[in-house]
Amino acid sequence: MAETALVPSARDDLFPLAFCFEDTRFGTCTGVHLPDSVAAASLLASLHPEERELCRSMRGTRLVEFAGGRHASRLAREGMKAARAPTLTGANGAPDVAGRVRISLSHTQKLAAALASSDARYAIGGDIEAIATDGGADHLR
Repeated sequence: MAETALVPSARDDLFPLAFCFEDTRFGTCTGVHLPDSVAAASLLASLHPEERELCRSMRGTRLVEFAGGRHASRLAREGMKAARAPTLTGANGAPDVAGRVRISLSHTQKLAAALASSDARYAIGGDIEAIATDGGADHLR
């Protein structure tokens, strides 16, 4: 995997880039830092109008994680045909992007990540978790 630099956008103030890796077989995986607290209006403004509709009843941490996941999804899809499409919810509840893009989202208290691929030959999935180590500090895995 090779690390990739992305062009910052206005949303990067809310969700700073934590990492970005690209693999020719499986796609691009990006992670963004989630803010500890931010006004709901700022979070909603960072979303595509169709994404806003999905989260109209969300508040607090759930809204932060949802918005961060959608931002990570957009970053992971940069350069793909569906780069500007919203990340919606499919029939089975999984994230869904119009077009031939596969997407997987995951989040923890401090990080949201997205794995995106335009290669239909592969099913993709990713997971991040905060785990306690022997020292008591949380580390992302």
